[in-house]
Amino acid sequence: MELLIKMKKEMSGINYLVDTNIFIFLLEENSLVLPFVNDNWNFSFITELELLGNNKNTKQHNKIITQLLQLCNKLNHNDSIQKEAIRIMQQQRIKIPDAIIAATSLHFNIPILTADEAFTKIKNLDVVFIEK
Repeated sequence: MELLIKMKKEMSGINYLVDTNIFIFLLEENSLVLPFVNDNWNFSFITELELLGNNKNTKQHNKIITQLLQLCNKLNHNDSIQKEAIRIMQQQRIKIPDAIIAATSLHFNIPILTADEAFTKIKNLDVVFIEK
């Protein structure tokens, strides 16, 4: 919870599209995300679905996730992102949610902050990779 409190400060600095696993790290208070907590966190609707759609979450856990997401900026899906996700999937083997997140990063021209190595294989994608 301490890292979440630090995020409540006004965010400034670098813009990132934050992958689901980084939000999970934050919720687990993993210190690997500490250098990024004061930056501008953006997320895809896919990340919101992955975080809140987990049937193992308690109501309290979903409340914390919702509060965390409210501190960040949701980047909405559009036709351009959909076309880019299709292009990415045609070029390489990648899960649909990851293709949408990558396409969102490309569309908005902001780096993706992730611990998922699959993103490092996508051409022209600006990836800030956090090694677990």
